[in-house]
Amino acid sequence: MQSGALIRKAAQYILMKSGYFSIASFLALFLCFSGCIISDGTNMPAKTGMTYDLETLALNERDVPYNVTVVERRYKQESEVSDLALNLGWQGGYTVRLDSAFDSDTGPMSMSQNIALYPEDRMQNIVDYVIKAETTNSSYKIVDLADPGIGDFGGAYAAYAVNGTTSSLSQQDEVKYVEIVFSKGSFFEVIRLTGPSADFATVRIFAKIALGKLCDSDLGKARCLNG
Repeated sequence: MQSGALIRKAAQYILMKSGYFSIASFLALFLCFSGCIISDGTNMPAKTGMTYDLETLALNERDVPYNVTVVERRYKQESEVSDLALNLGWQGGYTVRLDSAFDSDTGPMSMSQNIALYPEDRMQNIVDYVIKAETTNSSYKIVDLADPGIGDFGGAYAAYAVNGTTSSLSQQDEVKYVEIVFSKGSFFEVIRLTGPSADFATVRIFAKIALGKLCDSDLGKARCLNG
């Protein structure tokens, strides 16, 4: 993706939504919407005025109907996130990655879950912008999928490696990942299934389980009960 074009598009998009955001903040959101920089692996929660037990929201082997192995799970640290991302209201984050063969005929696939906290009153703009940024990625052919119907705001899309010179999809094109983005209250989640057999139905199962785990938790129960 060409960064200059991305910034201009982000500026035009978010300024219409939230006039008080700076252009630099848009780029920070694209780069660090869930605290995306790799940390040193510490498991201490991020502290941004309040400590959240986000680990309780992360999926594990017992949560999903597949034979999976947790290969990474950790808190995101405030030191990992740029000042610009913090200006958007980032309050903490957690990431987990599960690997599984799912089906021995299709090879291994990987599921990643990224959880972040942002002010609820900015969440629709954040979700809309992340989807817009992801779906304009020029590395792959991005295809919008059906509304997953999960959370307050959200969307879904698939990324394909297109063979040949045409941008149109064919049966020979390989899916690289399928992703669902959703929010509930102040909680923002990105669920990505990576691998040649990644599909919308399977990633939606993970996303629904993730939302259910949020709504069953002390952190998210009240927000889910209130709609």
